[in-house]
Amino acid sequence: MKLWMRLLVASVVLGSFGVAFADKCQDCQGVQVEDPKMHARSVKSYWANRGNPPDSTVLQKGLDQAHMALCGSPDEWEWNMFAGMFASELGKYKEAGCYFKTADSNASNPKDKEKVANNLGHYWVERYNQAQTLMREKSYEACIAQASNAIALSPDSCKAYAVKGAALGELGRHEEAVAVFKEAKAVCPDDPRLKTNLFSALYGQGKTLYDQGIKAKVAGERKEPLTGAIHWFGEALAIDPEDGNTLYEIGTSEYQLAMDGDSTLSEPAKKHLAQFLGKAENAADSLAALYPLVRLESDAKNTAKANEYADLIVALDPQDPGSYSMKANVLSGAGDAKAAQSYVVIYSAMAKGKPVDNWDAHFTAANYPAGSDIAKVVKEKGKPEEARTYNDSSSNPMDALFYWSKGEGVAFYAGKQLGAVSFRPQQKK
Repeated sequence: MKLWMRLLVASVVLGSFGVAFADKCQDCQGVQVEDPKMHARSVKSYWANRGNPPDSTVLQKGLDQAHMALCGSPDEWEWNMFAGMFASELGKYKEAGCYFKTADSNASNPKDKEKVANNLGHYWVERYNQAQTLMREKSYEACIAQASNAIALSPDSCKAYAVKGAALGELGRHEEAVAVFKEAKAVCPDDPRLKTNLFSALYGQGKTLYDQGIKAKVAGERKEPLTGAIHWFGEALAIDPEDGNTLYEIGTSEYQLAMDGDSTLSEPAKKHLAQFLGKAENAADSLAALYPLVRLESDAKNTAKANEYADLIVALDPQDPGSYSMKANVLSGAGDAKAAQSYVVIYSAMAKGKPVDNWDAHFTAANYPAGSDIAKVVKEKGKPEEARTYNDSSSNPMDALFYWSKGEGVAFYAGKQLGAVSFRPQQKK
């Protein structure tokens, strides 16, 4: 007999008398199958007699018979479908998903495919709806379990991934949520909701580490969480490069590590904080970015940029002594001590001095002769809306006059004007 004829006979004999082919969803090793159709006939009988509620012993026997049939003839779509139904009833959702997928791939008739899809859909909808109900009830662990079952049944079910990832997020398990949404995005690349969900999970994981790092009191405790935060925020920005919260928090993380000694993060910190500054919706947000930006630009000897940012701080928050201290430090660092002095005077008068409660008693010819600079300014601008004074170690007065409604402040030392600042008109706090 020719070699190919001997091989053909051998394959028929092996398939008919004891060595199994391959059930695609369970191991057939050691399974003896002589008549697959005999096992298949008993499958339908077990299904018809499973009971209500179904008897798990009957269900397991039915699944075993389906497995035996498929070990002998693995491509029968209907046998795979019944195996998926038995496995679903038994809660073996991974096996069930495999059987339904195999049934669909082997069903050539549209009506047969529809029958597979309907049976799969029945079990999938049960699990998915249960997951949604549990999500609404805030039973997040149970929700994750049911959503996982729905995914096992139908690995291309975008909605089930979304519910599972959302539940993980609610539990603060953002890194796991990221993995779920990345898997979902690979399956459903055109679903815009998954892109949004993935961004939220990435940001959530970054925020968890950011909060941990910012609270740390020493550099050694900050490095690991803030480095991790930068990684996750970076992935989030790859999805939405314009998100303000992410820009601020990645920039702040980079700034803190740069201050702790990692000079490679100075430029990224400046970039992200400057981007956030351009999006800031209020003075508080702007100031949160400006203070670190001044420090970064000063350390880099970018005097012009540091001065620009310091001027913005004064303009945005002129009633905070720290604004003037920051500006004075920038000017001093640039070697302009004379210009810095007026800001030192205002800072000292505001931070260390006292408010002038009775202007008329304070502003007298004995204290301030008619020819003094302060007398000239008062004559020109009128009585200030606020005045603060402080005597230095030589008993020379440092005076700061504020015309808040006009957006003007003037600094004097021993009655001589040193400089003036301008800001947005405002009411005294």
